[in-house]
Amino acid sequence: MSASVKNRLARLLAMLVILVSIPLVYFAFRWAVADISAYPVRYAIERWQAKPGTVDLLSLDKAEQDINSALSWNSGNAEYYELKARLMFYRASLSDSSSESPLSMNEVRQALSLHESAIKLRPNWAYSWANKSLMKAYLGEFDEVFFDAIKRAEKTGPWELSANLAVLEAGLLGWRQLSSESRAVIVGAAGRATEHRPKVVRSLLDSYALRVAVCSRMLRTTKQAKVCQ
Repeated sequence: MSASVKNRLARLLAMLVILVSIPLVYFAFRWAVADISAYPVRYAIERWQAKPGTVDLLSLDKAEQDINSALSWNSGNAEYYELKARLMFYRASLSDSSSESPLSMNEVRQALSLHESAIKLRPNWAYSWANKSLMKAYLGEFDEVFFDAIKRAEKTGPWELSANLAVLEAGLLGWRQLSSESRAVIVGAAGRATEHRPKVVRSLLDSYALRVAVCSRMLRTTKQAKVCQ
């Protein structure tokens, strides 16, 4: 093979490598920009979780702009939908109207839709199923969709603390409307969460005045017994 032919083949190979690399670089760039936009939203939510009283509408507006930017760069990231759902729920919580007002319920429903979008992208993420059940609970919809969500959360992440706490609160919100089967799932979530955060579980049970009702169904491990005293 002559030197000129070898040079042509080398140039052709180099061009092929460049052509293959272009879409990879393009998508890597989009994902990087998206994550840069999402980072301050993650940080803000962590801060608000630690200090709930620090949430304000101006900060929410900025965070929503950031997460919308992240989604515009990478609409296939389930976490971004979860982050936006959390922002919608914070916005509903800050509503000056009652919890049954069209505005706040509309925002809760938007959060529900966003959790469902996340589930489509990542169907085995317990966090999304748990939060879907929590939004259904705030909407007062304790139906088959609610039951499916708490069961999926239990199946996909039985020891995910945040998922168990969300399922627990969802169940406490509608305890008196739940079937015995649904209550069993809620009690299971309470029991598992107790092994990690007994004080948080006890606080939740007391805030809904349901400690006796839930504890009477628990297995009573050492930590569960302390919560139920």
